[in-house]
Amino acid sequence: ALSHAHEQGVVHRDLKPENIMVRQDGVLKLMDFGIARATESNQLTVTGTLLGSPAHMAPENLDGRKADHRSDLFSMGTILYWLCTAKLPFDAPTPHALLKAISDNRYPPPQHLSPRIPDGLARIIEKCMAPDPEQRFEHAKALAEALESYLTEWRLKPTVNGLCDLLQNPQENLHKLNAAIKQNAMAQAEQHLDEKQTGKALTKVSRVLADSPQDVDAQQLLEQIEAQGQKPVWHLVAMTVVPLLLIVGVVTIFSFYPQPSEPTPVASDPATAAAQPNSAPPTASPPPLPSNVETPTEASSATKPTQTVASKARKTRKVSMRATPYADIFLNGRKVATNKRALTLSLPVGKHRLRFENPHASTKEETVKVTAKGRIKPIQVNLDKMKPATLIVTGSPTDAIVGVGKNSKGTLAKSQREPMKISLPDKTPRWDTDVTVHKKGFIPQTKRVRFMAGKPVRLHVNLVPEPTP
Repeated sequence: ALSHAHEQGVVHRDLKPENIMVRQDGVLKLMDFGIARATESNQLTVTGTLLGSPAHMAPENLDGRKADHRSDLFSMGTILYWLCTAKLPFDAPTPHALLKAISDNRYPPPQHLSPRIPDGLARIIEKCMAPDPEQRFEHAKALAEALESYLTEWRLKPTVNGLCDLLQNPQENLHKLNAAIKQNAMAQAEQHLDEKQTGKALTKVSRVLADSPQDVDAQQLLEQIEAQGQKPVWHLVAMTVVPLLLIVGVVTIFSFYPQPSEPTPVASDPATAAAQPNSAPPTASPPPLPSNVETPTEASSATKPTQTVASKARKTRKVSMRATPYADIFLNGRKVATNKRALTLSLPVGKHRLRFENPHASTKEETVKVTAKGRIKPIQVNLDKMKPATLIVTGSPTDAIVGVGKNSKGTLAKSQREPMKISLPDKTPRWDTDVTVHKKGFIPQTKRVRFMAGKPVRLHVNLVPEPTP
């Protein structure tokens, strides 16, 4: 938060290492909630009433309720809000309007003013500034633990020396801090994506894109997250239709199931049984089976060797594979996965063809041999060779030369007959470079163009003749 405040230029001139009191136990104590700025229009300094800035005052101080240590936590929340957004949460042209806004707890959410604020930090600020003291942190230690846990989530370890270094040399240390945050966020996003936790992965990538919207790695990872979060139509239909069919099937089966009949009492006396008209004749014992007919037990035992042979013939082995960055995976010509980074398949013994396709990279094929025994080496495929982009330039004169970067690609007329192929650097699906159109006697034009791997780009350029002396 302090680094962002320095970057925005909102840290007061007296907020320096020498003006921050650090006790021997290493606890950093931030002094002054605005008393030094008491000459501003929205601050009250009347002796015996209010001292300091009402902008940091807790609502219970205005409602006549008892103030305690949680009122200080409310004030600390306003300081965190100001550091992260460069604005105070409660601001008004007059003290009366300011006090009314505090009493109503009416302030814009911090993320509305600064999208760079992650959800975890926004929740901490809003909990500090809860209108009901019971909804705030129980004590200052709980707030400190929440902040420490939040920083640990981003793999950052706060230290007093580190804070002092940041304030003394913000440019250099801020660059290092942002680089560390990006590296940690991208690593955690990839881990969450592998675990199919798209929500957590999106939170980490969003933090990087909020700071650097044009970051290629973050944009590429965002595409993977979006692809993993989209369920195919057949999957949604199956989730709806299959349970309904199962219910209908169960009801239908039970509707045809015969109801149990009352058992007929069996008389123990043969004479009594003969006298009963509804009594069934005694059941004769079944005749002995011929010697050449197998009993069910013998028949089942006779088929066991055949089943064992069949099970051996159908034996499968697990094969793991990983595609970087991600790919559609085809097995023997059939698509088995979409936008996957890692996949494990159970394949029968034998040879199988695998194909990995990425919309930005060149397709790669692998042949895997599944053996009945022994270790099967995992398949690692790096789709780092980008598909070329294409460029078509229209305009005049048609014999003007088109240059991409430092390379000449031909004339405008040639690009219209056959689009120019633009090779992109490896692992770079988006590439920004200069395209220059020039001809002797004309004023050259240069445009910054973004090329996408495998995508066409069209430009229209009309050169203007150089002025004659």
